[in-house]
Amino acid sequence: MTEFSGPDRVYAFADSLAADEQETQPIVEVLEPWIVLSLAGEHYALHVDAVQEIMRVTEITRVPNAPAVVRGVVKLRGRVLPVVDLRLRLGLEAADIDSKRRILVLPARGRLIGVLVDRVAGIERFRPSEIEAVHPDVLTERSDYSRGSDAQRHAPHRAARCRAGSAR
Repeated sequence: MTEFSGPDRVYAFADSLAADEQETQPIVEVLEPWIVLSLAGEHYALHVDAVQEIMRVTEITRVPNAPAVVRGVVKLRGRVLPVVDLRLRLGLEAADIDSKRRILVLPARGRLIGVLVDRVAGIERFRPSEIEAVHPDVLTERSDYSRGSDAQRHAPHRAARCRAGSAR
């Protein structure tokens, strides 16, 4: 038993009660929704807040002198949307466009960017503790990903989280 003395004994006693209370309260983790996608046989996820919409792939128009990772542009309700091939962005081999490929529309630095993925598997809910760090090779100094793979639930899943309005 701790003895409390001195002029601050009431505060020390109150602090000890608060500390005991914090130790006994269980940590409640809220399940968060993530969009699970496939890319070159691997599964990744983006937090739903990072994705404005998911589009079927229409005709992508090539643009001369665009960066190598930019597959081209598409029209989105009258706006021109650049499309980044996530396979190329991650250093993977390019793939043909088929009916399962999708474009994820993400806000990035005040504009919209399309991200081409192999397919969208659906939405799953994960606890924050189920997400592990993404391998450093996936991230660059310009990335804004903050989470990684959900190895406890789905060993092949890899998850990267972008915060809404700050995806790069």
